[in-house]
Amino acid sequence: MHAFACPGARLPQAGIQYDAAAARRSWAAMRSFLEEVLERRSC
Repeated sequence: MHAFACPGARLPQAGIQYDAAAARRSWAAMRSFLEEVLERRSC
């Protein structure tokens, strides 16, 4: 589960907790990946 990216996730005893820094990093990584993949397709 990717609860770290869901601001409403608050169940730490089950290992579910929002993490703003992790959410920002995962979003940046996804954007970078998609830019790379889509850039290759346009060649």
